[in-house]
Amino acid sequence: MLIGSVASALFPTALDPPIAKGDSFDTVVDGAWTYVGNARRDVDDKNVILTDSLVVNQAGVLWLSQEVRTPFNATFRYRAGGGTGGEGFVLMFYKNKGYTPSAGGSLAFGTTSGYGIEFDSLDNGDADPSGNHIALISGNSNNHITYVDDNRTEDNQWHWVEVDVRPFVMVVKVDDIVALEWADTFDTTHGGIGIGASTGTSANYHLVDDIKVRINDTFTENTELWNYGGTSGATAYRDGTNQNVVLTEAQQDRAGRMWLTQDITSPFATTFDYRASGGTGGEGLAFMFYKKMSYTPGTGGSLGFSPDGGTASGYGIEFDSSHGEGDPEGVGNHIALIKDNASNHLAWADSRLWQRMDGGTLNDLHSVWGWSSDNIVAVGQRGTIVCYDGSAWTQIADVTTQDLYGVWGTDDGASVFAVGHNGTILRYSGDWQPVDNVTTEDLYGVWGTSSNDVYAVGGKGTLVHFDGVSWTTIGGLPDEDLRGIWGTSPTDVFAVGQAGTILHFTESSQDQMTSGVTDNLNCVWGTASDDVFAVGTGGRILHYDGSTWSAMTSGSTKDLHGMWGSGPDNVVAVGSEGTVQRYDGSAWSPMESSAADYLHGVWGSAPGDVLAVGSVMLRFDGGELPATISFISPQAEYTPPVIYSRDSRGKLVYLVEARPDPAGAARLKPGQPLEVTAE
Repeated sequence: MLIGSVASALFPTALDPPIAKGDSFDTVVDGAWTYVGNARRDVDDKNVILTDSLVVNQAGVLWLSQEVRTPFNATFRYRAGGGTGGEGFVLMFYKNKGYTPSAGGSLAFGTTSGYGIEFDSLDNGDADPSGNHIALISGNSNNHITYVDDNRTEDNQWHWVEVDVRPFVMVVKVDDIVALEWADTFDTTHGGIGIGASTGTSANYHLVDDIKVRINDTFTENTELWNYGGTSGATAYRDGTNQNVVLTEAQQDRAGRMWLTQDITSPFATTFDYRASGGTGGEGLAFMFYKKMSYTPGTGGSLGFSPDGGTASGYGIEFDSSHGEGDPEGVGNHIALIKDNASNHLAWADSRLWQRMDGGTLNDLHSVWGWSSDNIVAVGQRGTIVCYDGSAWTQIADVTTQDLYGVWGTDDGASVFAVGHNGTILRYSGDWQPVDNVTTEDLYGVWGTSSNDVYAVGGKGTLVHFDGVSWTTIGGLPDEDLRGIWGTSPTDVFAVGQAGTILHFTESSQDQMTSGVTDNLNCVWGTASDDVFAVGTGGRILHYDGSTWSAMTSGSTKDLHGMWGSGPDNVVAVGSEGTVQRYDGSAWSPMESSAADYLHGVWGSAPGDVLAVGSVMLRFDGGELPATISFISPQAEYTPPVIYSRDSRGKLVYLVEARPDPAGAARLKPGQPLEVTAE
């Protein structure tokens, strides 16, 4: 796998080179995994069974065949429960695989050196800090470095996990919420990575699915993962000051490339950030894979993908910034799948409506809200608050260090509320100030009708209300986590959450509604009391017509986290792996986001101005490009035949010229047809 560039600057600030396919276990990927003990692929349900329910004294391990001794990111889904309890499972990393997994409280982790993220569902006395907990362990399952109590270790529900291990920090998320953090270095002597589980005298199912493992490189230090090369005097290099890689500087006739020292011949997934600009234009860069590396990269239009005037077998994702003889006709800036050389385009696209946006932070964002197109607030990881003024995002510092999960404000922006971890509530009314905690449960969503009528929902059925003076807790609710809240008025409020929970609050009652599903529901939004949507895990979308909730065909199996709409015929839902689904009033259909990152929140000021946030920020402009009319012909003229057919060329038209604003002009190509609407 390689990345090359010619005559333009590229700065990948974070690159996840591929180490294994994101395996859904729908089919067998030869050589990708090793199954040990009771672990096996379930050919019917298309997942992996580590241990069976009600079968005691089992142990199973699923090892990734390739070893990983570098920083990495792992995601997977798990389901544990359905039996008599115990023991648990563990994601193992930097692990010595030279042992035989055993049943009981070891969780199949053994006693060889290495680390694990433990999901323990049974208290084994002095060996465990508590019953249900998630922990970082080392060496053996009794050595707990840090832990947190969590009953999701055996609730018999599917949960999504992300484990991010970097040189000096580890973060574990469950269902997109941070569950465990640790700041220290790890011993990377061994490279075993896998998932193990065991049962003892008590036995639960332990199932895993949709596993993806990626090695990470943020270029903060030399990881020796890469080889750097290029033309004489223009070799690509790691910039230790800016902590990125420079493939080419803004100079003519240069070619640089970097390639992973480990060959990848199996299916893979990868992500990276890039920047290409700062010069006179051209030529571009290519992400290369399944590629023959024994060639000298050419300059010019080759993009370093092949030698000058030649070919080198393999494939590439081309990011081309100028039009040349070998490029698709009439297209300058484009992204393409190429093969063997930069002129062989298998598929290409010249624009994307969802564009990445610089959100002013490297932290993940969980929620976004605004009151106009140039007054937007987004909140997220480690107390991040960023504000948009129409031109740039600015980060607000030193308000809180707690993760923030939800944000909402009044129509004029005079009062804005943000909620998050450990019951954190912040209020903006001229500046951001923390509010005294009314609960210690995590708060995931916030919504209101005015500055003196605000609701927030959170863990274990938490619902708190602000009346303009103080926050109070509303009790008597089910114990399931509540993730989202929305309403049409103070007497018509909906809340959704774990295991298909839907609550409806009216002036005189608090009702638990029948959802008909057990999926976790993450967000609720609507246009009226009889037109309400809820989205959740596994692509679940429900609709309420004023009397009954019913399931909709979403067109996706990915977890959905956020939702917003401009009306009943334009609703957008976002979720994991860059998923964006749109409802047009009759059906849901996917939108191409060109992102593989998770998306957690979405908000828009208009149908053609929508923001999605998560581990990236995306902006949808609806494809609209404002332009100002600069000339209208004073007389009609015949149209040339290149515009109309000969049968139509007798029609008279008036020539009109319009100039688009500079920010969007680069998206237009010579000869590109446009649909024009006058306002």
